Amino acid sequence: MRKFRENPCSFFYASNFILLAQIPVSLTPCKPNPCGPNSQCQPRGDESVCTCLPDFIGSPPNCRAECVSNSECSNHLACINKKCRDPCIGSCGANANCHVVSHTPMCSCINGYTGDPFTQCILRERKYHLGKTDMILLIICYMFEIQKILQN
Repeated sequence: MRKFRENPCSFFYASNFILLAQIPVSLTPCKPNPCGPNSQCQPRGDESVCTCLPDFIGSPPNCRAECVSNSECSNHLACINKKCRDPCIGSCGANANCHVVSHTPMCSCINGYTGDPFTQCILRERKYHLGKTDMILLIICYMFEIQKILQN
């Protein structure tokens, strides 16, 4: 049995150090990822190059979504899928106009159309209201047309 005068572990530490020195170690600059959340690391030589993931803004380690609520967007935009976008796109039905009020699409039927502007606007029926004079003139015109037909 071997006797140690100083630290009994000194032989163990010394022999493990020699063993560890013989194991090849591959150092990768991106492991562990030094870039932070919502970012990606690309090794370039022995250095790491950090960039934000697609659809995220900022600079590593502070990459974040463009928005999480409408209040983070301009008044004419809305937070859609974590991006500030035009809320009118795809919001209104056929024959409708759209404008944005406080991040909300407001749809209205175009002139001469009626209906639900969020689904479809249809051509408004034109109703003519003829006065007595107009009715008399219309009857006279029909009478002349009938007379022309009968004479031929």
